[in-house]
Amino acid sequence: MRKIYFFLFLFIILIIPNLSFAIVATGDNNYPPHAYLNFKGEPEGFDLEVLNWVAKKADLDLNFLLRNWEEAKNSVIEGRAEILIGVRIN
Repeated sequence: MRKIYFFLFLFIILIIPNLSFAIVATGDNNYPPHAYLNFKGEPEGFDLEVLNWVAKKADLDLNFLLRNWEEAKNSVIEGRAEILIGVRIN
């Protein structure tokens, strides 16, 4: 199922290559090594590296806004962010 979401995401961003706004990706700020704030308070982690790679290939501007998990989920639900980082299927 996770692969389906990943490929759907890739499909969408590759179909719309000329977006003129930055996409906001949000997630948990304390979920190392996937997503976390480093000692300087900057977003870091494996998930962010993967998203940066995809965004670079698709020529998209991507901004990361890491916060606590509940605030991150609500950001996407309320339309303040487009991508929720760190969603896992258990």
